[in-house]
Amino acid sequence: MDNLWKKETARAEYVDIFASVQRSPLDGMLIELLKMQRTRKSNQQSTEWRSKGNELFGQGNWIEATNCYNKSLCYAEVGSENVALAYSNRSACLFHALILDEVLVDIELAKNANLPDRLIPKLEQRKKDTLNLMSMGERKEEFKPKLSYKADKNFPCMANVVAIKYNEEFGRHLVAKCDIPVGKTVLMEKDFLRFRDKPSVCYSCSQPCMNCMACPSCADVMFCSVDCMNNDQIHKLECSTFFPNRPLPDRFLIKTILFAITSFPDVNSLMQFVEDALLGKPETLPTSLNDPKSKYHFFFKLATSAPYIFGPSEAYKVYEVMMNLPKVTILFDSDRKKRFLMHLVMHHVLIHNTNSFGSEASTYVANVTSLINHSCAPNIISCFLRGNVIGVTGRPIRKGEQLFINYSKELDEMPSNERKAELKSRRGFDCKCEKCEPTRASIDPKLVTSDPCYKYVVKNQDNVQETAMIRKKCVEFLNKHGRSPWSLEIEMVFNVYANILGNIL
Repeated sequence: MDNLWKKETARAEYVDIFASVQRSPLDGMLIELLKMQRTRKSNQQSTEWRSKGNELFGQGNWIEATNCYNKSLCYAEVGSENVALAYSNRSACLFHALILDEVLVDIELAKNANLPDRLIPKLEQRKKDTLNLMSMGERKEEFKPKLSYKADKNFPCMANVVAIKYNEEFGRHLVAKCDIPVGKTVLMEKDFLRFRDKPSVCYSCSQPCMNCMACPSCADVMFCSVDCMNNDQIHKLECSTFFPNRPLPDRFLIKTILFAITSFPDVNSLMQFVEDALLGKPETLPTSLNDPKSKYHFFFKLATSAPYIFGPSEAYKVYEVMMNLPKVTILFDSDRKKRFLMHLVMHHVLIHNTNSFGSEASTYVANVTSLINHSCAPNIISCFLRGNVIGVTGRPIRKGEQLFINYSKELDEMPSNERKAELKSRRGFDCKCEKCEPTRASIDPKLVTSDPCYKYVVKNQDNVQETAMIRKKCVEFLNKHGRSPWSLEIEMVFNVYANILGNIL
């Protein structure tokens, strides 16, 4: 966008970047309507959600019942019996799902939240049954991945066998510092920010949590702990507003901007930081990610090259929403600050267009992961676990070679010309990977299909009882053939291995 971060010649203010956007009186009316529709605590709605949960509980649908009890907890008025009933009913779902440690937590939360005396014996019996099951080992163990090598000193989310590099062709990217075989975890990065429309996820840290507690001031978000609730400065700026009624992309963008605002002592400090960052070289990144300011600095310097999937008109609507959040309005109280916010919104839109991943229910940006370039024939499998992006090698990578992930797996079955056009439209680059533009003669299919590991994977890929052995055979096959030219056979085994990792994580 030509006018981004440009200033008026006669004044020190940034230009009105949204001057050409067509503005309608209906936009203001929509904002006012949304303000009237903002959610509030209501024991009536809490009871309705609990009743829906009870119905699902009776059908044995523990997951959906738990979601309903979470909604009941969100709407429950502080100090009311509804709070305790939601905790108590949720503990029953967790008990049947054998998530036993969390059962004990919910029982204590219920007992400390005005639980009716009539329900205490029932909860005490559930506690006794839970402890009995735990003594017999009846619980679900959570798989906890870890890096396969020592962590990088400056960027501990990536292994020390990987380095960040820059050149004119690829921009910033990741390369291997030594040969890395298949099956090695080289990245474990917590999202910079993730936005999920899911009640069992902490609004602050994005960690899934079966014992989430509701915000005491609004009926929109939940937290995994009192610390997350008290320390979340972002939510304090939009709590009890119409913000949750906006589409997910809007909310994600606004949350990234609120992160910027809360990372600095005041707006003037943020403005000075941005001006300093704009003066630096585009490829320059902070040397660590140890605090909110450095994390935001890294985010701010991410690429902004994608097309306008979410363009100036949509960006203006995000700006308008922000200026209708009362606490934000107080902070941006002059034309100079408002103009700055316009540009910051547009800059974040471009970062979002270029670097965000997700779906209709979840959007995220992970800083270091965003530096990994795309290939339709990748060598890194990216999975997700409890707010973290996990990167595992899916093909052998030699020293000095670049790491690649697949940005758009849903395009895999398209003809190469259509896939390339779609990537150009979505991401703004011409894909020249070995699947789109082969440069080597294809491998003899007989050489691959005769491999015992390949035969085993093909025969057993849907057999969940053989998951461990299938995983082993995938690694053996990919270590042996993964450096060969990309083929349907290699892609099949790669995808089977990726699916297994996704299910484990």
